[in-house]
Amino acid sequence: SEFFSWYQHRSKEKNKILEIGAVKILKGQKTTFERQIKYEGKLPEEIKELTGIREEELLKGVELKEALKDLAEF
Repeated sequence: SEFFSWYQHRSKEKNKILEIGAVKILKGQKTTFERQIKYEGKLPEEIKELTGIREEELLKGVELKEALKDLAEF
């Protein structure tokens, strides 16, 4: 998963989860899971450079609770 907690020492922002991902391998078959988490704030430039995630993508994301439910079902 991607988040920007390391940025907290330079900002008043709280930690935010931006993306959740997982890989499952069963009987040699690989399945991947990825969800971007809805975030309507402004991402620090350092985070955009580090993760490659853009604010426009996160506007289309899902709520964290929904993403965690989907991950549990994965």
